[in-house]
Amino acid sequence: MGALRDWNRSLQYVNLIKQSRQWGSPSTPWDGNATLNPITGWPVNDFGVIIATNNLDMGGKYFFYAKGNASISTIDSLSIYVTNQTYDRLTNTLTSFINVPQGQTGIILSFLNTTGPGLQDMLLLQSNYTVKSKINLTDLMLIHLSRFNLIRFMAWTDTNNNPERHWNETTALSWPQYTPPKRNPWQTIPFIVNQFNKSIDIWINIPFNASDDYILNLAQLMFNELNNKTIVYVEYSNELWNRGFSQAADNVYAANDSVHNHGDPLHLNYDNVKDV
Repeated sequence: MGALRDWNRSLQYVNLIKQSRQWGSPSTPWDGNATLNPITGWPVNDFGVIIATNNLDMGGKYFFYAKGNASISTIDSLSIYVTNQTYDRLTNTLTSFINVPQGQTGIILSFLNTTGPGLQDMLLLQSNYTVKSKINLTDLMLIHLSRFNLIRFMAWTDTNNNPERHWNETTALSWPQYTPPKRNPWQTIPFIVNQFNKSIDIWINIPFNASDDYILNLAQLMFNELNNKTIVYVEYSNELWNRGFSQAADNVYAANDSVHNHGDPLHLNYDNVKDV
């Protein structure tokens, strides 16, 4: 599966907030400068957000929902418009529709006059989906994936340049956005695979710096949540030879450290030549 980005044309999630770019300023949301609640990940005051860019056709009617209140507007497109914006004081909820004409390639939103602790629990649902589907992939994506017998999740979990070492550094399911600097939670993998009516095996990649505890937690997660028909193929990181990724430099450092500081227990220096 491909990486989750605002410019990814697959639009994998029903709730497009998951694929949106890091929260930014209200007028320049591409700057990533919104102030966030470090515990929940939601912006605490006015903000802007790039939902999708560089798509082929975003045309449709998108349902927006949030806890809290704000004024919603669009950026960089006069043809996208907001309708039925309603705030319910009793439930402290804001709803509206974002109307996107056919041929539009992106959605960028701005939120002003935000009340309270900021908007929370935001949803922007793709056309023809209800709140019940808010955590799922689209039907089109599930149909596409069902054609395969093996799915590789290397890009989905952002293996390349992934700095995670400890399990508590992984992305929680409750985090609003699964895009950098975060990534898709590991829990999404069994959730996706368990929906298919046939056995589909998976190929996962362990981040280079993952600790033993990290790997143990991941193994327990797959054991407890994945159906018992799925075979799990495990790869250590990805392309350790490729110096375009940080794990290549980490691998060289680890090899040198093993040889020079730990007596070369893996016999990496098999020719007894101290290469520079």
